[in-house]
Amino acid sequence: MRRALRLIHEGALDDASVEDLASRVGVGSRHLHRLFVRHVGASPIAVAQTRRLHFAKRLLDETHLSMTEIALAAGFGSLRRFNDAFHDTDGESPRELRRQRGGGTASVGRDEVVLKLAFRPPYDWVQVRDFLAARAIPGIERVDARGYARSVMCDDGFATVCVQPLPHEDSLQLSVRGGVPAALFQISMAARRAFDLGADPALIALAFKSDPLLAPLVRRRPGLRIPGTWDPFECAVRAVIGQGISVAAARTLGTRLVLRLGRVVPGAPTVSLIFFRRLPSSRARISTASGLRRRGPEHSSHWLVPYFTQVWTSAHQSRMSWPRLSRCRASANGLRIMLLCVRSASPMRYRPRISC
Repeated sequence: MRRALRLIHEGALDDASVEDLASRVGVGSRHLHRLFVRHVGASPIAVAQTRRLHFAKRLLDETHLSMTEIALAAGFGSLRRFNDAFHDTDGESPRELRRQRGGGTASVGRDEVVLKLAFRPPYDWVQVRDFLAARAIPGIERVDARGYARSVMCDDGFATVCVQPLPHEDSLQLSVRGGVPAALFQISMAARRAFDLGADPALIALAFKSDPLLAPLVRRRPGLRIPGTWDPFECAVRAVIGQGISVAAARTLGTRLVLRLGRVVPGAPTVSLIFFRRLPSSRARISTASGLRRRGPEHSSHWLVPYFTQVWTSAHQSRMSWPRLSRCRASANGLRIMLLCVRSASPMRYRPRISC
């Protein structure tokens, strides 16, 4: 139930059915429906509809987006369904609700949308900011006194986001520029995960209250949070290249990979690159970055794919030779070899031996 509710809150039913959700949590759709009615008092569809309405009301209050843009951002398939949902729930249209609340005051530009991300106090912003600053990859992320900014990939392109604390308020300000309205919900959920805004400090303190070692530490710094990640693939790459090396060295390796494989963000004021999404689609770019396309057909990009596959396989085979070599360390060696091959003019001449 907890996992199903979390998936619905993250938008699992926006583009999928209840049967798809049930298969993800490992139960049948009818049994999932019975569990929701028993423990929540509503069906999965009703819970998803409530989530859409709550997010739509936030956009009505905090942005100047049009009704069509809010309907798409909240996950409604059409403006008609959007209006019908408000009439069934509140007895009035979204326009009337915005007029009564006097909403739409937080946006500062036509291409920028500003939202508030609430959290349970206390919140140690300095701790989270310093953690992200030590690991920020130049070009993708920027951390300074103004806040945290980075580029993010969307289904229909990219966006740049900026997160900063709001003085005297228990919330962070999320500014989104360049993203389509339909991506606002996913971006806001990713921001909440990255800054651990769903944590409950009171519940954490209660859990550690009986521990003689951790209880005084929690009382000393009650606002500590565990920063998350914006993208699962980016998190996996950072975890692999960060095995057995310092934070500064992992940041250097990540910067080199992004410079070779990342995409350029046109016209972005704060960041200039986008983190690459998956390795197979990026291997062809390695040949362009290394100038291999100009060296003839024997060095063309179609040859690089099996070569790097062989390098990756060799890295994992090295784990069989040395039992103490972990899988993550083997993958880290593979990425380091790939990075050296990117820097080499002719990777055929570079045949490194895998070592631990």
